[in-house]
Amino acid sequence: MGQDFGYPGGSEGRKIYACQGGIIQYIGAATGFGQWIVIDHPTEAGSGTTVYGHMWDAFATGLKRGQWVDAGQHIGYVGANGQATGPHLHLEVHPSIWLPGSQIDPLPWLAGALWPGDSVPAAAQPDESALWDDVLEQFLGPR
Repeated sequence: MGQDFGYPGGSEGRKIYACQGGIIQYIGAATGFGQWIVIDHPTEAGSGTTVYGHMWDAFATGLKRGQWVDAGQHIGYVGANGQATGPHLHLEVHPSIWLPGSQIDPLPWLAGALWPGDSVPAAAQPDESALWDDVLEQFLGPR
């Protein structure tokens, strides 16, 4: 399971951005996808694996296997490589490692996502004072 994302009026050549920070596990040619990038996300970056398929020239942005990419970093361009009827991005989300058949629906996973360059709204940022209160209470006991 994955989700195909196209854009009315044409998607070809539009930028693709990394959903989360991580390490490029695979990049280049892939059966069915034509060109793809697979990114492994460590726990501190949200965990899991994302797959980006059908792009034109996966190496166009200069990325290489084993390289770290940041969340929101430009990683490729939408294309119609492989078994595709038109330009689009095929996005897969795997809860752990990349394993065919383990993907989950990316739409709920993307709910609340930010556009590259957007900042996290203040209401969504953790209240560090409450966190410190919890930590101090664990070490010192209740007030």
